[in-house]
Amino acid sequence: MTQVPTAAGERAPRLSRERIVAAAVEMLESGGVDAVTTRTIGEALQVHPTALYRYFRDMDELIREAADHILEGLAEETPLAAGHDALDVLFDLCLGLRTALMSHPGAAGGVASGPSRMPHERALTERMLQLLTLTGLSDDDVVLAYHAVIEYTVGSAAIDAPGKSTDPDEDSRHRAWRADYLTASPHDFPVTVRLASRLYPTQDTQFRYGLQVLIDGLRNKLPAP
Repeated sequence: MTQVPTAAGERAPRLSRERIVAAAVEMLESGGVDAVTTRTIGEALQVHPTALYRYFRDMDELIREAADHILEGLAEETPLAAGHDALDVLFDLCLGLRTALMSHPGAAGGVASGPSRMPHERALTERMLQLLTLTGLSDDDVVLAYHAVIEYTVGSAAIDAPGKSTDPDEDSRHRAWRADYLTASPHDFPVTVRLASRLYPTQDTQFRYGLQVLIDGLRNKLPAP
């Protein structure tokens, strides 16, 4: 293994899979997926970039494992609070998942890149399927509901995650987009122009509304007690 000496002439700590993943997680949080490269990780860990391939087949595998690390603890079971049911817990679980993914731009892409293979991904899938099963829905509805909820949550995080640090903040971006809608022809697009000032509420407001619609729809499908 090639290690780059430190400024003081000392060698960096021994490279390991855990250290590589930790560095990737930190970069996802601070700079998004574009910040995670063999070069940047090599520099952070003071090793030659090619040393990473002793531990990971490619960068996709590394991003996926880093994304899974971010999900640690999300699926831990908690008792249902008084007055709450399994769908309420599912709602809160989805909020927590989106928050975790939003705080690490690019992680959503790692989670969405295929079926659940990593430990925390699988635990999350198991918990969601378990909660949906507790509602009394049929197995077919449980599976379809799982896909609807997880895809909406991860997809929302992938779309809404912060971009480059030089990009406008959410409020400024939404003001500019609303202004664009106001330039439309009121004759050709009367409803768009009328509602332009209301379009693009906060990302959190949009997500919560859509998730609540999904949860309410599932609640309406529950078998009669």
